Amino acid sequence: MINHYKNNTKNLRFSSLIYSIASSSLTVLVIIVLCMSLIVNTYAKDEKTVKLQDAPSATIAERIQPEIGARGSFVMPFGKPEPFLGYGWGAALYFDLVPYAYQVFSLRVGVTSEFMYFKHSTSSTAATLMIFPEYAHIKFSVQLDNGFLIYPKIGCGISIALLDKKEYSFFNVSKNSYDLTAIAGLGIGYNPPAIRSLVVFAEADYKMLFEKVEGHFVTASIGIAYKYTK
Repeated sequence: MINHYKNNTKNLRFSSLIYSIASSSLTVLVIIVLCMSLIVNTYAKDEKTVKLQDAPSATIAERIQPEIGARGSFVMPFGKPEPFLGYGWGAALYFDLVPYAYQVFSLRVGVTSEFMYFKHSTSSTAATLMIFPEYAHIKFSVQLDNGFLIYPKIGCGISIALLDKKEYSFFNVSKNSYDLTAIAGLGIGYNPPAIRSLVVFAEADYKMLFEKVEGHFVTASIGIAYKYTK
């Protein structure tokens, strides 16, 4: 009877996780479609809205320079999760584009879908925490002629947190939460002049989760991206 109850509970949590991931992915997809639609309509109405160095005959894709990338991360938690969690790891996918650029400066806006995982055990406590941050971001990028670039970034969105904690082998805590999330970070990278579509980068950011988790997370990442150019 107890095992049947545990199995049902696990199945319900797994179904909830799948539903949460699917909902978040759908939300990100809708945001991307809306952003692309807005940018296309803006350029169709007035080509002078965006100031870029490209020639006047450049296509919309060449002007907005869409970029898609992935990164792997090392994560260190602070705040409420810190006492029972050790270091964690994560990964992220992102998409962004340029609505405005002037000389070496460009403003990149987009969305990020991220995953962070923590698992830690002691003699009295075993805990697993999975967090799925989904957020919109803005990068203020400066890129030099030699390809080196630097950018501060900010972002805001929602994180899905799934906590499973056991104390002294008999006290179990399983919680799901949706937490408002704020992000600030700094990145450096290199976009080789010989391969304009390739971007490699290193990034550090600070995430704050509010409401139930109330956690702070410092993340160090390295990644690679594809940027559409001429």
